[in-house]
Amino acid sequence: MKHPLQPFVNGLVSLMFFISIHAQATPGHDLLNASKKQDWETVSTLLKQKADVNTAQADGATALLWAVYWDNKDAVTQLLNAKANVNSGND
Repeated sequence: MKHPLQPFVNGLVSLMFFISIHAQATPGHDLLNASKKQDWETVSTLLKQKADVNTAQADGATALLWAVYWDNKDAVTQLLNAKANVNSGND
C-alpha cells in the first residue's frame, strides 16, 4: 500500500531536481565553463552579453582565475574590463 504522502514527496523531489539543473544554467556559469575549457570565442561573446564575470565554482574559481591559469592575456584583459573581481580566490 502506498503512503498517503507519496505523491507529494514524488512531486517535491521532481521540483528540486528541476530547480537544481536550471540553477546552474546561467550565463555566468557558461562564462566560467568557457574560460575553464579555453573557449575564448565564447568568453568574448558572453562578455558582450553582460554575463556575470564573478560567478564562481564551489571552490571559488572564477572565469578570471581560469584565464590567468591558462595564461590568456586577452581574456584576462576582457574580464578585467568587465569588472571581474581581482580579489577572488579559490581553495
